[in-house]
Amino acid sequence: MRGLIPYILLGALISIPGSLRATVLAEHQQSGRGAIVEAAIDGGRLVQASEMLNEMRKRPLDFEIAELEILEAELAIARKDDTRATTLFAKHLQRPEYLCRAKEGSGIALARSGDWEAAIGLLADVTIKCPDRWKAWNMMGITLAHFGKYQASRYAFDNALSQSGNSSAVLNNLGYSLMARQEYAEAANILEMAVVQQPENERFQNNLDIAQAAMGEAPSRAAKESQSRWVERLTNSGYAALLAGHKQAGTALLSNAVIGSSAMASKAAANLGWQMAHGTQP
Repeated sequence: MRGLIPYILLGALISIPGSLRATVLAEHQQSGRGAIVEAAIDGGRLVQASEMLNEMRKRPLDFEIAELEILEAELAIARKDDTRATTLFAKHLQRPEYLCRAKEGSGIALARSGDWEAAIGLLADVTIKCPDRWKAWNMMGITLAHFGKYQASRYAFDNALSQSGNSSAVLNNLGYSLMARQEYAEAANILEMAVVQQPENERFQNNLDIAQAAMGEAPSRAAKESQSRWVERLTNSGYAALLAGHKQAGTALLSNAVIGSSAMASKAAANLGWQMAHGTQP
């Protein structure tokens, strides 16, 4: 298990020659620190991950250059610096110990660039050889949904959720995929779970609002939410409701947005005016 030496092995080190003992402890320290950086990246704590990685670079004798480059590439992926990430991952695609991480990151970058065919080959290989790599499963779900393979996509998302402990990012992607299939009720349930985990994430909240509006439901205002943000959400929900054919609900939401703030009213008023003039959704 990466980053963890069984207690029995740590105890046995007492009888191991000094040089070998130092080597094993150094490897444990190296892999353990790398796992902490990975956990920070996975948790979205990118500043913390960057600071820890910088500290590791100051001790080149304690950490392999390859491990540092893989961590740097994973951080670049999280920052959506895909060009930098692809360059770093490419250096390690032939190294067995880094193969799954390099292919996973490369596949994510390729998918985000629109090269879906190349991406799915790399990601599928990772899910077979390293089925615990939840980011590979997650991007597989997105990629398969792009190809309209919704049953296989759901299988990939379910694996991503299982391996990640119900990551909010995976929940959001699954919810978005369900919305694309007009399965709004399940999408709303899934997206609500993502919002509960990260209530400050506006993208998650926007997707939940759209799923609810598509069913003719109004959003709920978050605690301590600013007036401008609330009006923005009402406006988006109203427009989504109109697009889904819920004229009465959409008109009510846009009217509330207009009332809510004169500073944010222009967009809502324009949508409401269009509805009143044409009598149907835009």
